[in-house]
Amino acid sequence: MSSAEHTEPLTKGAPGRSPSPVRQLAAASVGDAVEWYDWFSCTHAQEVYLSAPYLHRCRSA
Repeated sequence: MSSAEHTEPLTKGAPGRSPSPVRQLAAASVGDAVEWYDWFSCTHAQEVYLSAPYLHRCRSA
């Protein structure tokens, strides 16, 4: 089947309508919050796990 024969819409919304700006803003805000949470949790975990062996060597000396 060629791409010219494919007529199904790619989105499930009403045909010819774009998502509302409020819905787009909400989706972008949720995505941004998830990215920030991921970034902070990874940097905190990195700090905890990478500093633990160093602190253990300092305490045993």
